[in-house]
Amino acid sequence: MKNEYTECLDDLNLKVEGELLDFIHSGHDNTADYCLESADSSEDVIYYGKAEDLFNSASSEEREEAESMLFDCGDYERDTMSVRFTKLSFWIVYNRIMESLSTQIEGLLSGLDERLEDPKNRRLWGSIIEDMIISLENS
Repeated sequence: MKNEYTECLDDLNLKVEGELLDFIHSGHDNTADYCLESADSSEDVIYYGKAEDLFNSASSEEREEAESMLFDCGDYERDTMSVRFTKLSFWIVYNRIMESLSTQIEGLLSGLDERLEDPKNRRLWGSIIEDMIISLENS
């Protein structure tokens, strides 16, 4: 789906892929909302077997963070193991998407700032670049 942002990025030779491209096309203006929706629809969260596999293959830091987030969300001690793995995997997927998206946004912001310094780019795309920068910084 082409829009003025993607046309501008193409013209400026800035490649956007993965989660960031999906985020731009999603219509979300908040990374947390995008990550919640993406994690909620992930096969690694929906299916118990995949959720357990994901949890077991995650690093100890990821597991600890997911457990902490789950604990902060309320009582889960009565959950069955399948429900618990699903909830823990949700937070692992959420954190992975958020981290990837944050890294990609940082890179794109740096590229946009560089391109904005060029008078030709400023003349052609200045307001769109500035809108993208503001939008990404506030997401």
